[in-house]
Amino acid sequence: GVTPPSTNVVTVRVSDDGVPSLSATAAVKLIVLGAPGFGSATLNGTTLTVSWPAIAGRTYRLVSRTNLTDGVWEPYGADLPAAGGSVSADINTASGPHRFFRVLALP
Repeated sequence: GVTPPSTNVVTVRVSDDGVPSLSATAAVKLIVLGAPGFGSATLNGTTLTVSWPAIAGRTYRLVSRTNLTDGVWEPYGADLPAAGGSVSADINTASGPHRFFRVLALP
């Protein structure tokens, strides 16, 4: 196994058994990250600021729902582009019932 975080280059070779036989080789860079999770949470009045590790250039979406086992995960706020190694979002804790959250890394 590979210990995260790490960047690895893997060479992929393909060939066929046609006539004439063709083949190709390409190097692919794989970035292995640790398991996702929230990095920190800070409460200031009724605003909860949560942050998590991120990959610069990727975009993340915070989604929520009021029931952990039932219902649709709805976007919470705008998508969040990562400029550096972490992303943060503000959650208004005074805006209704409790909520469950998760973070999606967008393609």
